Amino acid sequence: MSRIRYDQLFKQHLEEFLETLGRVERSYEIPGEPLSVDIWFQPDEVSSEHAGALGLLGEMAKTASVIEPYYQPPDDDELLSCVYKQIHVRRQMKREQRDIAEEDLPQLWILAPTLSKDRLKSAGAKESQEYGEGVYDLASLFRSHIIVIHQLPETSETVWLRVIGKGQVQQRAIAEIMQMPVGDERRETALRVLSNWKVISEQVGVEGEEDEAFVMALSQAFLELEQKIEQRGIERGRQEGREEGREAEACSFVLRLLTRRFGSIAEVERSQITVLTIDQLESLGEALLDFNTVDDLREWLSRHSQQNES
Repeated sequence: MSRIRYDQLFKQHLEEFLETLGRVERSYEIPGEPLSVDIWFQPDEVSSEHAGALGLLGEMAKTASVIEPYYQPPDDDELLSCVYKQIHVRRQMKREQRDIAEEDLPQLWILAPTLSKDRLKSAGAKESQEYGEGVYDLASLFRSHIIVIHQLPETSETVWLRVIGKGQVQQRAIAEIMQMPVGDERRETALRVLSNWKVISEQVGVEGEEDEAFVMALSQAFLELEQKIEQRGIERGRQEGREEGREAEACSFVLRLLTRRFGSIAEVERSQITVLTIDQLESLGEALLDFNTVDDLREWLSRHSQQNES
């Protein structure tokens, strides 16, 4: 699977958990600049207990944050680009709120699976005294941090970040989440995200042993969610060989993804989606990872509608 696909899946995970603590915007475009932030988060006034339940991720959510996740270790130019984006967001906030306090200005969080000692040194990063092992602070002026996911201690405090790591670190984090008590709200949220990951990963294709191990690690979550759906009667009686049943299932799944991404979906778009073929629904399931607005969905539907008519 391509790096872009992984990036989109990881952003979905962060959005799913952070939206309970504040406002989350993916691919936030900086006004007046040809730049976009992967995730722009602004916290609500929430109880410390709610944020505390997410461990290190909850600590990140206590302040406005520019979050830049990477599937591969970022190079020097990418690190500089992250700081550059944060500076522009900071300036925009100061223009909009002239009396804003320094502590309310955005922090930068760069999430990397691994990072060499030399690169950390060149960035002036030092081990964080506040956040602990695996977290590095840049100079205090920058309000910036680098989280090296594979260096995080394997505790419940870090599992919500380790799940967007790579390889065995990620697989162990998935296993830890699945071992959490059934009914735990965090586990239920993760169950939906992990199941979505499996379906989308299989749709876009599995490449190599690492991808195969990743999809296998998601199997338990997917099977459990299927059982829950059947128990609740949301989906009934999958019947092999019945194209209508497969289309209804795919349509329902795509609509759930779109609703999670954009909120309510207008009836006109819903109607267009329900008449798509199974192949088109699978294509839409892959394409929606790159949608930034509902207009992207409308453009996609319009293009495929014209193809059907011709």
